[in-house]
Amino acid sequence: MKYVITNILYDTDGEEIELPKKLVIDVPKDCEDVEGFLCDEISNVTGFCHFGFKFEKAKEEYNLVYKGVVLNKKPLTKAKADNEAGLILINYGYRPKVVKA
Repeated sequence: MKYVITNILYDTDGEEIELPKKLVIDVPKDCEDVEGFLCDEISNVTGFCHFGFKFEKAKEEYNLVYKGVVLNKKPLTKAKADNEAGLILINYGYRPKVVKA
């Protein structure tokens, strides 16, 4: 499961360093301590300790694909992708595949 991490309070000892404001981290399905895993991964990815962060499950995103070409400009929710695929079928006579982004 992917999680989006934001509001990371880095421990930089006062140094002005450009660090990521947002991270997306994949957590193993069998992980029992998600917050602890994310805590360690932030430090592993950035090389810096931190004082805290916020996190939430990442929303699944989908693309519409027809003959190997992605038809949408940005990823869609599942419901929006299904709806768009139906509209394309009605209007243009073909149905693109809905695939995870």
